[in-house]
Amino acid sequence: IALVLLGLALVTGLIMARFVRRGLTPTVTPIPTVTAIGSPAYNPTDQSLYFFDRQEEKLARLDSTGAVTHLSDRLPTIDRVLWSPDFTRALLRSVNDVSLDSPLTRRGEEDRLILTWLFNLADQSLDFVSADYGDVLWAGNDQILYYFAGDDPGDLSTAKPDGSGFQKLARIGDQLLSRLVAYVPNQAVIFRGGIDEEEDNLFFFDLASQQSTKIAEQ
Repeated sequence: IALVLLGLALVTGLIMARFVRRGLTPTVTPIPTVTAIGSPAYNPTDQSLYFFDRQEEKLARLDSTGAVTHLSDRLPTIDRVLWSPDFTRALLRSVNDVSLDSPLTRRGEEDRLILTWLFNLADQSLDFVSADYGDVLWAGNDQILYYFAGDDPGDLSTAKPDGSGFQKLARIGDQLLSRLVAYVPNQAVIFRGGIDEEEDNLFFFDLASQQSTKIAEQ
């Protein structure tokens, strides 16, 4: 929530500054409530806040004029959105609830709780990536890092955003990974997890030594 408020404050400040310079009274399009803003990310290039509008169930952008533009059709069942560094694509993490009318579910894979999809903002294409990613994050505009959580879980790998061309980096051992936090290419991975599902500690994994070190406890 703090990140959301910071992003909104930055955008609002830009809006107010422009109107003050022009001697005009600002008219800002109503924006969603804070609780409706999911997966926010600020793009300094176009000075906009990108987010998932939980009320409309659509990807959206709040620009520096205060206008909200929806960037997709309805995408129900989204759990989390990961925006690419250049904000041209997004990885969508969806709940695989086949009882709902959503393009983000897959029948026949009901045993997979979370699915990963790739959405292209320019052509509105939606492509299935994997049902076996425990978590994923961007490692550049054309590369992702993911934790494999399929039949033999535990591997950290890189791949193209569509899941092709994967390369195994390491196997993290006994730690159960709940969330990838950061990736320093060819050097280290920071993740949250623990020995069992009740733990949520912070680990530093050195790719050279293939060893993980706990750096913070829950």
